[in-house]
Amino acid sequence: MRCLKILAVSRGDAACDWVSHVPRIVHHQVLYKKGEPHASQSLSFHLGDITRHTVKDAETVGALLAAWLIRTTPGSARFSFSIFTDNQSLVRSLTKRSSGSGRYLIDPFRQIIDTLQAPFKVIWISGHSEVQGNKEADDLAKRAAQGHSSPPLDLPPLLRRPLPHSADAEKQLYTQEIKTMWSEQWNDSPRRTRMERIDKSFPFTHFRKILHNLSRAQSSLLIQIRSGHIPLNAHLYRLTCVDTDKCQACITRPGIIPAKETVPHFLFDCPAYQNEQHQLDTTLGRHSRSLKHIMSKEESIRELLRFIGRTERFKETHGDVTPSSIENADT
Repeated sequence: MRCLKILAVSRGDAACDWVSHVPRIVHHQVLYKKGEPHASQSLSFHLGDITRHTVKDAETVGALLAAWLIRTTPGSARFSFSIFTDNQSLVRSLTKRSSGSGRYLIDPFRQIIDTLQAPFKVIWISGHSEVQGNKEADDLAKRAAQGHSSPPLDLPPLLRRPLPHSADAEKQLYTQEIKTMWSEQWNDSPRRTRMERIDKSFPFTHFRKILHNLSRAQSSLLIQIRSGHIPLNAHLYRLTCVDTDKCQACITRPGIIPAKETVPHFLFDCPAYQNEQHQLDTTLGRHSRSLKHIMSKEESIRELLRFIGRTERFKETHGDVTPSSIENADT
């Protein structure tokens, strides 16, 4: 039995109409007979603006085009077929039935392959694989990005009319608009400068992931340290909650000139916590006095919480924030 190869390549995330500079979702299929240098058949379909369809939609359309090429190949029952695709999620969706979005594309594909008498298999390849036809499919897909599709009568019935807009694509577009608005508001925020002294990676995705592994009290305290809105006297004095902004731990030590109880003073300079600071220095090394560095790594943050727990400075307001042995084992 002879073997025919069908190469599926999606360019939904890269193809662009350079006239309007708008990314377009396209898919192109090429069919090769084994041993022949040029494609014997090809199909292409232009889905439209990437804000209306997802790359997953394009991959599924590619599978549908591939199945249609097999079905319309004369004498296909005498051949075995290999469908090559560079998308792993597509391969998984073909082997596992689900009720997720895009089922209206997956189901017609299954209906076509259920009627085929020819054996075939779906094979994943990398996007830059040297499989025959990969470059040709890529070039054709880029041309299809300008809006060209195969004649309607050559396409599967489902693709002979415009496809409905993807709900997932609409959600992605809305989410992106929210993120853009959020970023613009943050750039104009008076708090931006203060926060960027510690972390410039807005929207602080890495830090928020670390917080998921901490208790509510620990998370609250860390956010207060980053923002400066923390129950230390320098902040409480601005709120007229206390009579002085000086560090009370310094006042009780003879021969010490009290300093403002700011976050840096409490963490790194207060002589009342020299022993605790020494332990922090020993554990974190040369970065132990850099709050920016400490806040960038989960283990450094946990060590900072151990330091704060040893000082008992916030025990009345936050309880014991020392990470437990169970939490340490989980990380």
